[in-house]
Amino acid sequence: MKTRIATVLAHITGWLVFLYLPLLFISGQNDSVSLATLVFSTPYWAFACTYIAVFYIHSYVLIPLAQQRKQPIVYGAAIVLLLVAIYYLRPFDHLVSHFSRTAAAPTPGPMPFPGEPPPPGPIGPRGGNMPHHAPIFDIMSLILYFLLLILSWGIKITDNWKTATEREARAEADKASAELSFLKAQINPHFLFNTLNNIYALTIKTSPEAADSILKLAKIMRYITNEAHRDYVPLQNELECIADFIAIQQLRLGAKTQVAFTINGQAGSHLIAPLIMMTYIENAFKYGISKQEASIIQIEISIEKDVITLLCRNRAFINIHPEESTGIGIANTQKRLTHLYNGKHTIAISNQEGYFTVNLTLALQ
Repeated sequence: MKTRIATVLAHITGWLVFLYLPLLFISGQNDSVSLATLVFSTPYWAFACTYIAVFYIHSYVLIPLAQQRKQPIVYGAAIVLLLVAIYYLRPFDHLVSHFSRTAAAPTPGPMPFPGEPPPPGPIGPRGGNMPHHAPIFDIMSLILYFLLLILSWGIKITDNWKTATEREARAEADKASAELSFLKAQINPHFLFNTLNNIYALTIKTSPEAADSILKLAKIMRYITNEAHRDYVPLQNELECIADFIAIQQLRLGAKTQVAFTINGQAGSHLIAPLIMMTYIENAFKYGISKQEASIIQIEISIEKDVITLLCRNRAFINIHPEESTGIGIANTQKRLTHLYNGKHTIAISNQEGYFTVNLTLALQ
């Protein structure tokens, strides 16, 4: 709000200075014309309105046309048309010549006495016609025209520079804040990793199976802590995280639940957005398991050239964890897909015949 008020005041001040210049010029040439007569005259307002219109049309119509829409030919044609209009309107010349004629108008002299011959008139050329002035090339109007064009470009470039500087400063502040938050978030996992390592050391002799699960959990947490903030990570690391997650989930499953997990193809040196597939896999274990009914969870990952496909299919049980079903994870994943894989992914989600199916295809880096 303060910036807008400052801009308006700057424009008002600039126009007051600009419009005072012709008043100063005419007053210096003609002392008999009062300032009020100048300000309230039709030529003065025609002069003012012409240049105000030129400035704002150029600032808010033509400059955006040249910068944003990339149409320099249209911009150049419009500038030439305005130049021709100024050339024929001659606003400065009409203003000055109007008050020059006012000052040069003859004042009535004394009336002659009866019988006396009238005073001699001005001597003119043969035929009695007064001399005509040749048309004047109004260079001053053109100078003012180009001055306003340069001024409006200068203001626009300055505004763009300020906007870019402010955006860069905000980006740096956001980055610093994010880095600080990330460092704070790493403190608790650091102690948790140490605790998990201690538990792993205690259980490796008494329960190797539990120790292996603790090790997998530690790997998942370390991966999430160290890699999840990046835009892209090695595909091999992502697949290992998914495999560890599925192995841990299988520990709590009963005999009624079967998990079919396969990976086809090689990860190679490809990159992928971290945890981009994990939300759909996690949902399969969260909502596709029932203690009363048999169920199967099918997770198939296929890698072919530069494309990876996730097929995730599970039974759709009603009212499983309804208090936790917010949809935030799916919504956030879809936002990430749009941001990181815009035009480079396809996703099909269906809920038919009692089965929930997700088919996600991504173009790998």
